[in-house]
Amino acid sequence: MTKDQVLAEIAESMRRSRVMSRKAEFVRELRNAAGVKVNLQPPRVAVNAEGPSRGGADAPVTIIEFSDFECPFCGRAVETLQRVEKTYGDKVRVVFRDYPLAMHRTAKRAAEASHCANEQGKFWEMHDKLFSKGGPIMDADISRYATQIALDRPAFDACLSSGKFKEAWKPSMDEGQRVGVQSTPTFFINGRLIVGAANYEQFARVIDEELANAQSQRPETKVARR
Repeated sequence: MTKDQVLAEIAESMRRSRVMSRKAEFVRELRNAAGVKVNLQPPRVAVNAEGPSRGGADAPVTIIEFSDFECPFCGRAVETLQRVEKTYGDKVRVVFRDYPLAMHRTAKRAAEASHCANEQGKFWEMHDKLFSKGGPIMDADISRYATQIALDRPAFDACLSSGKFKEAWKPSMDEGQRVGVQSTPTFFINGRLIVGAANYEQFARVIDEELANAQSQRPETKVARR
């Protein structure tokens, strides 16, 4: 793609994100003004929650993120998800799935590096470093990040050289295509779709609804009278 084509795609993606955000806000305003109560369950998609994760293993809310390490919008979502995790703690589990876009030439290499870091239990440390670049990620960047997060360098370098994780992104890409992912980042919160770098408030609204839903489905605990 030419530079102009890339810029045009970025601009269009930002426009779509703003439109979706404003539309959701407008609908909430209308519902609140009219006192509307929605009892129907929102549409959900069954997505396999496979991949590096953090948060409570039995969390009532699971966020599955399809992402690309070279995607600037995905990078913007990092801080939002960190705020979500800080606010909700073990009530939320975040699962990362690779979805390297064809136009991002270094995204697959970055994904490979993340899997090699994961082999040493430091996926999320590498994840944060890769997204901190905010653009194409060169091998020199990967090497520097590996040192900064204190990886076993000989083992990490051997992992990259071997190519053992060169195509580790493919299963996640296949799963993303199966559930209709078309761009990054794309999130599924308990199967509920959010596309783009949504703000914290959008995540919080859906999470709060899911937590309330989980609470309402819990069987009541009966206390025996003595």
